[in-house]
Amino acid sequence: MTRELLYVGNFRGADVSVFDMNSHDLVATIPMEGEVKGMKLQPDSFGSSSNAPVVYATRFPDVGDPGRVKEKGEVIALDANEHRVLWTVEVSGQPNHLVVSPDGSRVYVPVRDREYVEVIDTASRSIVGRARCGWGPHGTRISEDGRRLYVGTMWADQLTIIDTETLEPTAAIKFDEAVRPFSITADDRKAYVQLSKLHGFKVVDLVAGAIRQTVHMPVPASGFADRVDRTAVGTLNHGMEMSHDGTLLYTAGSGTDHVVVYALPSLDIVAEIPVGQEPAWLTLSADGNTLCASNRVEDTVSFIDTRTMKEIARKPTGVYPNRMGSIVIDAPAAS
Repeated sequence: MTRELLYVGNFRGADVSVFDMNSHDLVATIPMEGEVKGMKLQPDSFGSSSNAPVVYATRFPDVGDPGRVKEKGEVIALDANEHRVLWTVEVSGQPNHLVVSPDGSRVYVPVRDREYVEVIDTASRSIVGRARCGWGPHGTRISEDGRRLYVGTMWADQLTIIDTETLEPTAAIKFDEAVRPFSITADDRKAYVQLSKLHGFKVVDLVAGAIRQTVHMPVPASGFADRVDRTAVGTLNHGMEMSHDGTLLYTAGSGTDHVVVYALPSLDIVAEIPVGQEPAWLTLSADGNTLCASNRVEDTVSFIDTRTMKEIARKPTGVYPNRMGSIVIDAPAAS
């Protein structure tokens, strides 16, 4: 038997909450130990592969000033069975939302205060290359065959496509503001892209390298949440996932406290699901039946049943839950 674990990075609490995806129970809390110059370590993102019970995460010191360039951060490997740190690799700046290659051999780490993604070889536990993508790499995705790396940048305002064999960019699609989370279709022909100040997303033709449509997300009857002025430090929306079969797009309305579900490719709205305050990331379970939203203002995570499109549980986390990731592992034998 197997079980799926959800990892929730508590950005201001300097720890990670681990939940059982099915029971929604908290099974572990992992402290981000090792203060640097008296500063707490903030967990930022998570990734895993199917070939080992290991979760990879980024973390960096809290300097107390979001406008300052951060101290160097690192990538850590976590044992998913024992909830302990196996190894760490320092990167050259502030790491953001990593992605793991399909075969688990590489971790691609966007370095937000640089102009490149650093590539970590998981066998040697070392940086083996850099892929240039424009200033401020933030979010990443990788194609199903592992041949194309997609990087969204916050300062260069573009989506860069990189050949993972040569680590050279093959295309760059420009936007008029910072690129936030995005999703790529399985055939690598279309992208759905969130931007910092757009309450919605862009639809991009990756073959032509052109923006085809702007989709504006609905606003609930109550209007925008009174916390929407937070966009001075962040983004209107931050969170996007596509169903495993490519027929649904889940989008987080961070300023409206709900998740909007779209049918693909029609972009008809399937559901509007209220969640907690300021959902900041979405993670879909391996079986596709559970969608999780991290509600960072109220320190909770929402569990949504994707068959009924209803929130079925909301659980407390640590302080300011932000990014998440999950892994499927062998369940412990019954005693």
